[in-house]
Amino acid sequence: MSILSIETILRSHNLNARGVVQVGAHRGEQVDALRSEGFKRIHLMEANSALMPCLNELCKKYQDVTAANFTISDQISKATPMLTSETMSSPLLDEALHTRFAPSIKPAEVLTVQSQTLDSHIESRGMSAEDYNVLLIDAQGAELRVLTGAQHFLRSTDLVICNANIAEPCRQVAPISDLD
Repeated sequence: MSILSIETILRSHNLNARGVVQVGAHRGEQVDALRSEGFKRIHLMEANSALMPCLNELCKKYQDVTAANFTISDQISKATPMLTSETMSSPLLDEALHTRFAPSIKPAEVLTVQSQTLDSHIESRGMSAEDYNVLLIDAQGAELRVLTGAQHFLRSTDLVICNANIAEPCRQVAPISDLD
């Protein structure tokens, strides 16, 4: 089985790569692939501040890459995502459920970070949602919250690629049918 590239998906619908916003960017592992697919703007968001040095290095290396340390959700508030031993974080992580589904990944600490909606984040940075037509979401169970807070942004979005959980390793994870 082959995996289609984002560029291939866009091209099959006569669309061009403009910009991509990635919620849950981790260390920015996808940046080189996104740039090679023709994206002119890449905006990375990551809740885990320990990963920001990696993202900041990418921003120095490529002027078309920007990064921010926020949790993106459905409201503006303080968030307390649980950091795991794998440097992932989730505002919804339930230790008992998570250890049952992924016993090798252990909760490490609770972070306190600012939570914004995607719409408020884009506006506060002076960015134009119309410059971005792809949204990538890996929010560790909070994907529906990200989408709920992105109503304006989604109007100019041609493609959303979103991780989804079939099982429920986190509290209050939206069923996959709610993400469709």
